[in-house]
Amino acid sequence: MTKIAKLELEYKEEIEKLILNKLKDFDLSNCEIKISVFESGCLIVVTLRNFFDLYIQYESYIRTTKLKMDIIDNVKYKPPYVVGTTINDYLVRLCSLEEYIELSDSKDMEIIKYLYSNKDILEKELKNILE
Repeated sequence: MTKIAKLELEYKEEIEKLILNKLKDFDLSNCEIKISVFESGCLIVVTLRNFFDLYIQYESYIRTTKLKMDIIDNVKYKPPYVVGTTINDYLVRLCSLEEYIELSDSKDMEIIKYLYSNKDILEKELKNILE
């Protein structure tokens, strides 16, 4: 294993610990977390019970750092069951009011809201890990 591959593995482990520590109060039995580390940052994909994928992308450049979060509909849900629009080659789910109310009380939405409300802390901790 090369030195770079070892470093990437170490970063992945640290980032996974960070995310799992943040989500320790949630049931993650049906969730999957994938982490990719790049020279300029990382991408964390949290698949929530095969319904939503939460993309957390952290990019660090010389003068700027940026944490971006997107909620993407899982590709298993195709039309006619899902009405959506395509943004950056992803089908983004659009919900009716009833669906949104149902989703906003779901465990998935609790996880999404929790991570989003801790966005600044996540960004700071990811910066520390990747420096």
